[in-house]
Amino acid sequence: WTSDDTDAVERQKIQYGTSLCYPLSCMGSHVSAVPNHQTER
Repeated sequence: WTSDDTDAVERQKIQYGTSLCYPLSCMGSHVSAVPNHQTER
């Protein structure tokens, strides 16, 4: 996966940047609870 950050908004930015250099099939992610325990979003 591209990051340990489980916040969807933050992860979207990271995955967009990664997609410029790597195919989408190389990325994965985890789904977290709402609200997120890291950002309280």
